[in-house]
Amino acid sequence: MSSDTKMPKIRFKDLPSVVLISFYRWLEQWLSSEKLLGLLRVHCFLRALLRSGFKKVRPGPPVPDFLRSPRNFGTNLKDRTNLYLDNVLLNFPDRLSAPKWLERFQITGLAPLEEARRAGRPVVLAYWHFGSFPIAVHWLRGALKFPVGGLVGGKSSWRTNLSRLQDQFLPMREVPDAIYLDQLRELAQFVAAGHIIYIAIDAPTGKQMAVPFCEGWDFQLATGAIRLANRFEAEIIPCTITHDGTWRYCITMGRPAPKELLSNEANWPQVGKHLLAEMMPVFKAHPNLCWDAMTRRLIRKTADGMAQR
Repeated sequence: MSSDTKMPKIRFKDLPSVVLISFYRWLEQWLSSEKLLGLLRVHCFLRALLRSGFKKVRPGPPVPDFLRSPRNFGTNLKDRTNLYLDNVLLNFPDRLSAPKWLERFQITGLAPLEEARRAGRPVVLAYWHFGSFPIAVHWLRGALKFPVGGLVGGKSSWRTNLSRLQDQFLPMREVPDAIYLDQLRELAQFVAAGHIIYIAIDAPTGKQMAVPFCEGWDFQLATGAIRLANRFEAEIIPCTITHDGTWRYCITMGRPAPKELLSNEANWPQVGKHLLAEMMPVFKAHPNLCWDAMTRRLIRKTADGMAQR
């Protein structure tokens, strides 16, 4: 077990967050992952029940047949419980390299990332709002010691006090966990230092392009990740993170997009098509893990080939 990191000097208004973080870290120190899960599953379930009990189940966006999954009170309750369980891990990312956590984590397709790192090439990891995407950075940093940080929409001043306090326990604290759109200078320094950018490719903001998804459907893709890869001459690698609901995770990385396509914007739809194709088997295998934020980017074509929301 790694030695504990001291909590930074706190303000009175931060006290509830400090107590919460300290409580989770204390439990993790003394319990096995199975016992911790057994204890917190009940807590997270009850919390999800209180949150979901008064909410009407809304139908999701239209999707192709192979992405349809049940949507009812029970599935919403399960999804919210899993989200709360995921969030528990944010309180001790520095301990995810311990054997009891490593046996709950696997990764496939890592070779291209490792090769790029050895060659000193920058890397952009393009992800979708799918599965346990909010905690992928913590697994990559905590379990594998990769210097990964997310590029986040909005302003740096919007970062919550809870997140700032949790940042104190990140491995490689000198590597920002999140860089915001108002920190472009920091972004350039981040890449120059050899760190890895983790960015959503299905964000609804910024420049967009339509890419074929499957028969009768296009996907509205944000071009930000491709622009970054072009600007910094980086590899762009698609990735997803799946879970089975019991603190067992798998990060899947696809093959990098061909670099010769990045320099010419006319070829970017081919880049987007490649990235989607690499992750399509994962989407098909786990349709229940597609967030609405992802499926809202799907565009159904009409009989005449025109796009229709």
